[in-house]
Amino acid sequence: MTGKKTGEKPNGSSKDKSPTSNGGPMNIDKELRTIYVDALASGMSEEKIRRCFLSEVYGQARLQKYTSLRVLGAVLLPVVLAVVFRGTIRAELSDMFHPSSMCSVDNNMYLIEIARPLNNCSAMCRGLENGVPVVENITAEDFLLNFVRPARPLLVTGVAKHWPALDVFSYDYFKNLYMSHENAVEINEEECQFFTYGSNITTMSELFNMSEKRARLEGDPWYIGWSNCEERVKKTLRQSYEHPQFIPFATSDHDNLDWIFMGASGPGAIIHLDNVGKPSWQAQIKGSKTWSLLPTAECESECPARLDVRLEKGDIIFVDTNKWFHSTKVHTGDMSITIGSEYSDDLKLGSEYSDDL
Repeated sequence: MTGKKTGEKPNGSSKDKSPTSNGGPMNIDKELRTIYVDALASGMSEEKIRRCFLSEVYGQARLQKYTSLRVLGAVLLPVVLAVVFRGTIRAELSDMFHPSSMCSVDNNMYLIEIARPLNNCSAMCRGLENGVPVVENITAEDFLLNFVRPARPLLVTGVAKHWPALDVFSYDYFKNLYMSHENAVEINEEECQFFTYGSNITTMSELFNMSEKRARLEGDPWYIGWSNCEERVKKTLRQSYEHPQFIPFATSDHDNLDWIFMGASGPGAIIHLDNVGKPSWQAQIKGSKTWSLLPTAECESECPARLDVRLEKGDIIFVDTNKWFHSTKVHTGDMSITIGSEYSDDLKLGSEYSDDL
């Protein structure tokens, strides 16, 4: 795994001493909450607060290129503010702050925005004036040259309709699959990621031990996601789906993690930017879901302010989630179940491999 999708609980804390003010520890958690509440009280919207601080980060910090620890220290607080003030992440403040640790703020998520390379906005946003392109089929060359390399999102409709997963994937399927292998749940909890997305289901064990009523979405609504690290489970999952054939040399990426997301209608994943190092595809297996894509701060003048694209059963979306802020919303009806993975953005066509010889 090359990185982490954001939204997970931080794994440990820094051993560095926390910042101090007037000789004592600085309560960053309290200060950030106070500033955020004051900003809302003044009439600023959550979106305006987010954009204000992102603009501050890009307008000053990114121009410095972060060439020294002094510069990093100067921009760290604005980055923290930019993340905390992103209203959709506000619900996870308790996961981000660690008052009991030596370092009160875990920097995993905060540094994603400041450390990532600047995007090629003109390439990313070319031809998106009318929304995310939607096709029924595409060649490997077209996909590589016009979507993978420029990091343009794409929806391919119906391409997964023949997958066995559409007939077998369900809450009970995943529960039985993991429970049928000794220690599979424990292995996945130790080695992989689990996303609660605001629900009170915090582990895979809790997911598979909920009441039958809640599992049928008749109790409190829930939406969760996880990556699979269990080899026995992976072998079975791979029998139910296939990597899209138009991804050039996709077999070289077939060992990447499977990402599974499922849950009831309502909000899905909160708006965030990933740090997994590769673009992703995600197939809608059950139900329907809308993705909302927002450009990063440096691309706001060249890209549409927001792109919404709805996936129905059998559709696959391709998007570089490291370069597009994204969130999801599940529509009323069946439980939404998706599966996806990552693929290399350094793909080549067969002819290009020949040219290298």
